[in-house]
Amino acid sequence: MYSVVEKGPRGEPPTKKPRLGHQPDLLLPSPKTTLTGSTDSFASPSSSISLPKTKTARSFRDRLFPPTKNAPKSAARNPPSQQREDHPKTSIAPIFRKKIEAAFQDESSDPIHTSHEQRKRASSPESDPEEIFKQLKEHYLDTADNLYDRATMHLEQIHSKLLAKLGDTVKAEDSFLTVMEKQNKTLCAPLSQFTIRSEQRDSVNGTVHINKETVGNLVSGAETQLKEFEADISRLWKEWETAEAEVESVFREIIPDEKGQQGSGETARLVETMTKLRAAIEKEISKAQEDVNELGSAAVTMLKQIEKDFRQITVPDILIYFQSIDE
Repeated sequence: MYSVVEKGPRGEPPTKKPRLGHQPDLLLPSPKTTLTGSTDSFASPSSSISLPKTKTARSFRDRLFPPTKNAPKSAARNPPSQQREDHPKTSIAPIFRKKIEAAFQDESSDPIHTSHEQRKRASSPESDPEEIFKQLKEHYLDTADNLYDRATMHLEQIHSKLLAKLGDTVKAEDSFLTVMEKQNKTLCAPLSQFTIRSEQRDSVNGTVHINKETVGNLVSGAETQLKEFEADISRLWKEWETAEAEVESVFREIIPDEKGQQGSGETARLVETMTKLRAAIEKEISKAQEDVNELGSAAVTMLKQIEKDFRQITVPDILIYFQSIDE
């Protein structure tokens, strides 16, 4: 039969609780030997009959190890093999437990010196899986929000920098286009709008005269001077041809007479006159040549000055224009 064993108070042996329908086993008294003829076992008729008292066994351990009369109560309850020793025992289980825990911990963490949070976490009971999932979800949402905010802020900074750089580039291009438009207008303007400023110092009193003339007026003046120069050259050339024809006719008339009338005074006078006339003609011719040279040099100088002034105005703009086109 099976019975339920209950633990008694501290120091008391466990007791059996019988199940329903079953009675506990009773220990019968040990039979006593009686001698024949002895009257000790018979009571008097007047006294009440006293039956031997039976003692119920409390546990299986008491039946296996019955207590002795002189043994202490604690020794009767605890068998000799199960009595506690007076000296303490040393167990190696904690050492193995620490080594096993250290093997499963992180290498960088110190198994001996642990923080208060780690000890608290180790001693605290396990959390509910739903609570852990909720915490993980909140942590994930917070991390996602932080990443989104940081990415948005970084993109806004990049966008502002790009806009600033684009604005600077647009301003530089606008200024370049403005300068090029101005230069194009200057180059495409007619010659009548180009003004040349010249300074001339008077050789007599040293005063400075400032003249402002357009290129068109200077070119028209140069053309007029060239026409006058051509007219003067043609007139001088005609005079030269006329004088040369006259000199040739005179020489034709004088040279034969000079051969036929040698030693005559009139011939000598004519020769002297022709010599003077020839010298005068050569002088006039040389003077005319000097005038022509002066007029030509003055015209050439004026043209060179006009060309120089025109280049000073237009060439830098043209160079800048072509450099900008190359760039």
